Amino acid sequence: MDDLWHRRILNYPKTWIVICLVLIAGATVGAGNLYFRGDYQIFFDDTNTQLYEFQKIESIFNKSDLISIVMAPKQEDIFTPQTLSLIRELTERAWQVPYSSRVDSIANYQHTFAEQTIWLYWI
Repeated sequence: MDDLWHRRILNYPKTWIVICLVLIAGATVGAGNLYFRGDYQIFFDDTNTQLYEFQKIESIFNKSDLISIVMAPKQEDIFTPQTLSLIRELTERAWQVPYSSRVDSIANYQHTFAEQTIWLYWI
């Protein structure tokens, strides 16, 4: 059986290339309808009272909780003393934004590492 398939593919390579291209084209027709919804609300139905209460809170207090500030220096190297001092100053000023609870930047990045490894053995 495998030999029959191999012979057909080897004897008619152009036909199989066209068949494969048609199958790929057919598969990509529906790709425009694919999407990713990263919203947690798809896991709850409309009658969920906790979800309803959470949506009420979001409508009052706003759900946006993220601001991104992107810097792109004219020179390609961002790690110059002038650029890094500007990033540090911008990071310090970002803490002064009302209701800010966290500011992440390369100026205040915390690098954590372990100095000693402790192995736990199950008895």
